[in-house]
Amino acid sequence: RSDIKRHPWELARTKVVLDLIHPHLRDKNIFLDVGCGDVYFLEQVYNHIPNSKCFALDPAFSDGQLADIKSKFSDKNLFVYKDAALLNQQLKQKVDFVFLMDVIEHIEEDESFLTNLVNQPYITSETIFVITVPAYQFLFASHDVFLGHYRRYTNTFLKKKIKISNLQTVQCGYFFMSLLLPRFIQKCKEKLIKPNEDTTGLVEWQGGNFISNLMQSILYFDYKMGRLFKPLGINLPGLSNYILCKKSA
Repeated sequence: RSDIKRHPWELARTKVVLDLIHPHLRDKNIFLDVGCGDVYFLEQVYNHIPNSKCFALDPAFSDGQLADIKSKFSDKNLFVYKDAALLNQQLKQKVDFVFLMDVIEHIEEDESFLTNLVNQPYITSETIFVITVPAYQFLFASHDVFLGHYRRYTNTFLKKKIKISNLQTVQCGYFFMSLLLPRFIQKCKEKLIKPNEDTTGLVEWQGGNFISNLMQSILYFDYKMGRLFKPLGINLPGLSNYILCKKSA
């Protein structure tokens, strides 16, 4: 939907992931987004990377949503699926990148899910998995419950999960350090005041364009500062976790 007001966090996360994959692109241009939501992120990948061929999967699509999205991308190399079995049957090309954008925290058996995905025939030892998740279990709050999260992660925990799933780490870290304090304050408040069970106020963004662009810029700058410290062996914390990984030999 074009009328959705994108949360600055979502907009900044898109820029973060595009930056993370940039050094690995070369001639790689076949992408799969699993748990793609309304396909906003994958559409940005398609628009930013020349000659992209993109595949999107989300079992949560209604038939109406699926038809609308397919119609929207009918003239593009962007193919949308609701049925994983159908995707697995029809996807005959080797995939260069698999995106799991804040997906596996919603899955109770995340290791089994990842293992099954790694074993699909379109995954090779060169396929790069790009996974983002919420960070730090001690920050688990009403927001996580509302969104259906089973857990939050750390670098160590995420690396353990992907190793069990026959993946090996290429790069791992945190981003959005500036959001840690607000989330910690929210968590502390919830110990004193029962949270609203209907929403946490963080799902639908109502800010104007100026505030949205400002917050997006601050969050992206936050990420870039973290990247600046990484070569020095300093891994700054953040509200989100990322990992780039490949199938183990």
